[in-house]
Amino acid sequence: MNEVKKVGRGFRQDANIANLGYWPTDQDTMYHVTRMLEVDEGVETAIFDCSCGKLDALKVVYEKLQQDGAKVSAYGIELHAERYNEAKTILREQAIPGEVLHADALHDVSLSEGWAGLSIFNPPYGELSRPGADDEEIKVRLERLFWTQHISRTKKGTGITVAILPTQLFVRDVSMTKMIARHFTDAKIYRAADASYNQVVIIGYRVDNTTNRNHFDHMLAETLLAIGEGRADVPNIAQAQDLFEVLPSKAPQTFTCFTLTDEMAQNILQDGSQNVEACRQQIINHSLRAFGIGENIPSVMPLRDGHVPAVLASGRLNGRIETELGVFLFRGKAKKTITASTRYEADDKGRNERQVFERIHRTQTAVTYIDITPGREIALTQVI
Repeated sequence: MNEVKKVGRGFRQDANIANLGYWPTDQDTMYHVTRMLEVDEGVETAIFDCSCGKLDALKVVYEKLQQDGAKVSAYGIELHAERYNEAKTILREQAIPGEVLHADALHDVSLSEGWAGLSIFNPPYGELSRPGADDEEIKVRLERLFWTQHISRTKKGTGITVAILPTQLFVRDVSMTKMIARHFTDAKIYRAADASYNQVVIIGYRVDNTTNRNHFDHMLAETLLAIGEGRADVPNIAQAQDLFEVLPSKAPQTFTCFTLTDEMAQNILQDGSQNVEACRQQIINHSLRAFGIGENIPSVMPLRDGHVPAVLASGRLNGRIETELGVFLFRGKAKKTITASTRYEADDKGRNERQVFERIHRTQTAVTYIDITPGREIALTQVI
């Protein structure tokens, strides 16, 4: 990916993509990455890419692990509509288990943590400004925002992360270099196969910080800084002889986004009967539970008699619903926000003033639906 600088409030990934164009991971680099992966036959594992493009990297890893006998599911996020559609088409036509979301990976997704057996990290590159203390603008590397948002998807202790990053990043954002050194264990560094992007590939396992809280790979941090400053270099990935074992992992329990775009809606419709049947069965099960019929049916938040709209908004009842008014495709979402405030209270006599901290938790719900009644023009509506 190329370097871009963009300054201004509200700068988001979509603006970055508009400036960057499309620079997928070169296939030679990905070939040598997969050459270093080994997996036991029959192992079930999930792979993830927070900026997956047209599955340029995910598909290569999926095919290699599948050829070795693993049962693999692939999950990705892509903001660009055309690339999202291509990625979704590949999943469907090649019957690859998993999902691709059409969303901004920094703002619009809700994903489980600690599930990916292997994560690919090659986000858009750039620098943005956002308000800091006293309304001063601070510059933040886009790569760091992606890292802090999505490193948690990789399974602790056994999950592999493949990070493909520009060498200049390690000097421009030393704090991110230190984060990498805290998150990686048994890591190796190589030059990317295509020298034109000035990238390195870091491959290693994610640290389990519940058992190794003070982990910091000083050698990794020093090497990355030296590469960024031009004081050191590492071998090309074509010369790599290391092996990394892909270990079992499960598909994420939650992998969804807060918005429903036209592109996603069309793909959901194309996916067809499975979504319809799953939604129908969910409604039946939750109705039985609401009336006290049936046992061991998991609850949803919130669920009370007459609260079907709230259940839809919580994101638990997505799918196709047919009523007298027509046929509709629903998608619900619930987004939690926390507002912090500080105030001072005194006793009844106006003395002994103390500071009180408050955190207010709010949940904003919304239902997006598309009227897909035959003979009508498809219309997208959101109710908050």
